[in-house]
Amino acid sequence: MKTDNNKPEVLLPLNSIKRLQRYVASLQMLMATGQSFASADTLANVSSIELHVLIADFNMLQLDMKPDTIVNLKQLHKAIEQNAKDQSNEEVVVAGTREHLNRLLETWEFAGYGFQLNAIFSVSDIRPFSYLPGCKVKAIEIMEGCIRKGSIKTGILCSDHLNAQALANKMVEAGITFIWNFSPMLVTVPLGVKVENVIPGYPKWKGRMPTYHLS
Repeated sequence: MKTDNNKPEVLLPLNSIKRLQRYVASLQMLMATGQSFASADTLANVSSIELHVLIADFNMLQLDMKPDTIVNLKQLHKAIEQNAKDQSNEEVVVAGTREHLNRLLETWEFAGYGFQLNAIFSVSDIRPFSYLPGCKVKAIEIMEGCIRKGSIKTGILCSDHLNAQALANKMVEAGITFIWNFSPMLVTVPLGVKVENVIPGYPKWKGRMPTYHLS
């Protein structure tokens, strides 16, 4: 793997930025076992990310990566961390039902994405989340105004099946163009809006889904 210390600044898509945290965690896990080198395929398996996606991410970082590439884990870790620091910390909003939000926000998987939370919008109960000091929990009725005021483009959806589609609709109407869907169902969105579906605990079941017009 070759790196270029004088490479120009690279702006990654948001979904690639989020995966950087998982790559870093995977490299740390491998190094903790005493390994110094690993193949791209091994990194894909450990991080639970499809090989072609991993290769595309690294190539966007201008790190020469192929399926049979053997990488120096320490050097790759340093390169990824530096690129992660160079990316903008875009704020996101979270919307869902309290029970689902509580479960999600306490998982190590969610923490690994490194989201910069602007606010949490709960369908019903808006009592503060004790483990998220400084992040306000607000009523869903004011979500649209907050999204527009903050020019926020990315939302996280974590709801039960009864509220998921309605909340996705509200996000889109407010100007959200990218949704991380942690709900136990698929949602439909208009053309031009992207959705990445993730089931916590099953990281291999994820990826962009086709977009549709709202019914």
